[in-house]
Amino acid sequence: MKKERIIWAGVVIILISIIVINFSIPGTKATEDDSRKYLDLFGRVFDSLKNSYIEKKESRELIVGAINGMIKTLNDPHTSFLEPKEKENLEIETTGEYGGLGIEIGIRDNKLTVISPIEDTPAEKAGIKSGDRIVKIEGESVVDPDLGKIVEKLRGKPQTKVTVSIEREGIDELIDFTIMREVIKIKSVKSDLIDDIAYIRLISFRKNASLELKSILSRYINKKKIKGIIIDLRNNPGGLLDVAISISDLFIDKGLIVYTKPREDSLPYYSALNKKFYSQAAGTIPSNIPIVLLVNHGSASASEILSGAIKDHKRGILLGTKTFGKGSVQSVVNLNDGYGLRYTTAYYYTPNGTKIHNIGIDPDIELDIPNLSKDEIKEIAKLKEKDLIQTFLKKNKNPEKKEIDKFISEIKGNQVNLDERILNRIIKQEIYRDKKMPLYDLDWDIQLKMALDILKSEISGILNRN
Repeated sequence: MKKERIIWAGVVIILISIIVINFSIPGTKATEDDSRKYLDLFGRVFDSLKNSYIEKKESRELIVGAINGMIKTLNDPHTSFLEPKEKENLEIETTGEYGGLGIEIGIRDNKLTVISPIEDTPAEKAGIKSGDRIVKIEGESVVDPDLGKIVEKLRGKPQTKVTVSIEREGIDELIDFTIMREVIKIKSVKSDLIDDIAYIRLISFRKNASLELKSILSRYINKKKIKGIIIDLRNNPGGLLDVAISISDLFIDKGLIVYTKPREDSLPYYSALNKKFYSQAAGTIPSNIPIVLLVNHGSASASEILSGAIKDHKRGILLGTKTFGKGSVQSVVNLNDGYGLRYTTAYYYTPNGTKIHNIGIDPDIELDIPNLSKDEIKEIAKLKEKDLIQTFLKKNKNPEKKEIDKFISEIKGNQVNLDERILNRIIKQEIYRDKKMPLYDLDWDIQLKMALDILKSEISGILNRN
């Protein structure tokens, strides 16, 4: 017991020392006194519970519980005390390969919310969407969600299943998804040419994304002589800050890309976190090549840094829907015995001073892809039960467009009440069930189609002016 008191006394002395250092500036004497007073109060409570509570509690249990309670008062889903396993999970996330479902999650209005499903992962293939709210995992309600613990529940051995129940806007009932876990390997950049326009799907801002993108664009510009670029940031949950800056740097000749601003009295960290990041490469991509960025509610963090820089510098057009609004800087502190603290230390601001966090970035042109209605989801289920598409594809192994159009006209309004655009999409998904789906589908993707129309009009205007 004496040893326990000595250890606790040492912890309090260390905490007080830190507070004295951080508050040894003019005008903070009252705050310092308050800190000493409440740390003493905390010590008394700890002593009482440790020594006299009816059930014996370990020091670790009491102190970790107190730390988590302190963090909970911040009401910040991006700040958390990391137990060793959670800290390990955080480190795994930045490697680009892990076992799980392939979704980026956050907490909005105290609900576990899908920021975005990551492309080509089990979650995306199952039909999980940005904005879905996960309310149950394996039938157990998600109450007061703790991100670290949720990640542990969703991850598991490859080829094992997990069932999540979600709320989706516009649909009354919960939707259950049973998803097979896989090893998640994330490729950062995919690309293709649509006529003389480069279509770039930027999936994440991971370690080599900037080099991949630069290589692809340089090849297109030098060999293919492209006349426009579409950068698709939809459902891109972000990634590394330095990668976001490097990619922004490819398009912006000069000037500010983003800046971070901490709390003004957050010494001794203020100078380290009060940073401005400027363009260095003098615009690798020629400024006469027009750009459209596709964004949606699943575009977050590093995606918003790139979007804000492009928009404020008027280097391109943003098309889609408002971005997610995750614009806070987290610092990770390594603590004893494998523990860590991940906490918010600053906010991101676009070149024009727009705060990103909890606000998001508005597109220049707003256009949404409509969600399936409750009735349409039921019609799709009915369509699958009847095996109409499977029967059609057994007779037509590689159907041409005219054969698909004829089939749709036969069943539409007769055997199934679905829009032609939706039917076309379902048939294509079935055709490509066991092979790689094309990178884009202009019959389905109205946002991409409009981006192409805008660029072709812009290119035509440039040619006419010349």
